[in-house]
Order: sequence, then C-alpha cells, then structure tokens
Amino acid sequence: MKLLSLSMALAFAIAVSSTAAGADGKAEYDRRAAADLVQLFQWLDRDHDRAVTRIEAEGDVNFMPRFADMDIDRNDSVSSAELARYIEQRHGLRLDEATMAAAPAESSKATPPVR
Repeated sequence: MKLLSLSMALAFAIAVSSTAAGADGKAEYDRRAAADLVQLFQWLDRDHDRAVTRIEAEGDVNFMPRFADMDIDRNDSVSSAELARYIEQRHGLRLDEATMAAAPAESSKATPPVR
C-alpha cells in the first residue's frame, strides 16, 4: 500500500513537471515559429515595401500555404500588420513595428532562411 501511494506520488510529480516542460516547449516553439515567419517575410519582401505579394511568395513552400490565412483583406498581398495579426492569433505573440521593420538590406539578396 505504501509502495502504491509512493508510486502514485512519483507519477503525479512526473506528470506535473512534464506538463510544465511541455508548456515551456510550446512557448519556445511559438517564439521560434514567429521569428522564422518574420525572417521569411523580410526575405520574400523583395521590393522592401513591407508587404509580400502573392507573386513574391509564389513557390515558397513555407509561406504560400499560410498566405490565404494571412491576407485578411484579400488583396493578394500580406502586409506587415497582417503578418503580425497572424502571428498573434497562431502563436500568441505580439510583434511591434520595430521588429517588423528590422529587415537587414542584405537579407533579400542572400539565400532564403534555413528551416
């Protein structure tokens, strides 16, 4: 009986700690996913107008599947505000304007972000 209650206490402790670790893992995933999307957005924005058109995103297997979900006004362009809204809804993170505007000029000429 004592062994059973000790086992149950240990199982409970493991369940609680793994739940906390899972929450930390989800938060880290959300941060990485949001950072990857911002970097990809900046790389795809070839003309640096703070929007990615359907033509700019065409062929990108990471951005195009999400394009319709991001393009709220259905103008075939995802603005930085639409991207910020998408990230907030999907990943629970708010992006500020400084984060969205911090695109290094060379990034559009380099290779695409690594996944």
